[in-house]
Amino acid sequence: PANSAPPIANGALPWASEVIIPRAFAIATQLVTQKEYRRFRPDLPPGNEADLPDAPVRGISFPEAMAYCRWLSAREGIPEDQMAVPAISEAVDTMIAMPELFLHKIGYRFPTDWECEYAWRGGTTSRWHWGENGGHLGRYGVYPNDTRTPPRAVAMMRPNHFGMFDMAGANTWQWSLTTGGPRLVEARAEIRDDESWQFSGLGGGYATGDRLLMRGTSMLSFPDLSTSSYRGIITPFRQSDQSKLYYGIRLARTLPATKPH
Repeated sequence: PANSAPPIANGALPWASEVIIPRAFAIATQLVTQKEYRRFRPDLPPGNEADLPDAPVRGISFPEAMAYCRWLSAREGIPEDQMAVPAISEAVDTMIAMPELFLHKIGYRFPTDWECEYAWRGGTTSRWHWGENGGHLGRYGVYPNDTRTPPRAVAMMRPNHFGMFDMAGANTWQWSLTTGGPRLVEARAEIRDDESWQFSGLGGGYATGDRLLMRGTSMLSFPDLSTSSYRGIITPFRQSDQSKLYYGIRLARTLPATKPH
């Protein structure tokens, strides 16, 4: 659990006295690279430079990223009943129904927004994980303010206390599983980061009107905004190649429940 959660600077989510993440989870310290994504799909989408295999893969839509998670899960022998994301058409532009109890399954998925918050902060409550001094931004990320600048290789800058790289300044927004919007504007005493918290409605999935919370930054993000609580908010459907240019993947998994001794 992440107790005494600090206020959310950009207002995308409410302040809560306590945030409970009711599971053990693992989150990747690095973004998925072009080289890793090529094992799944040799032809990379627009926005990726062929001579940068260790740079984060970009141009990945929400359905395409789900397909990568399923492929990687199957590659590692994870059975169908433990897949955390559904098998869907990558051209889907309406409803995506998630598996029942998907946050209880051990297959690869994206992190929830609060899993990101916990990992981004690395045990801190300051504006950035290193403190309040924005002068250190250049040690942890790159901020070109130019769409023509290619991304750097992952894990080239400094990590936080949890060993997390490129949480901002990687020039790549990172998908989460959590929707934003009006339902989140009221302050709460407690937030429980379970399956129901991820959705804006009661349908157990994502609908056309939903907006997903994104983590990281794009090539045009202002450095001073890239705090531990910084979020973007993006539709998961009907993305053009130009808009997808800014989206990449950070993987997460729910860890198997341990049996008491």
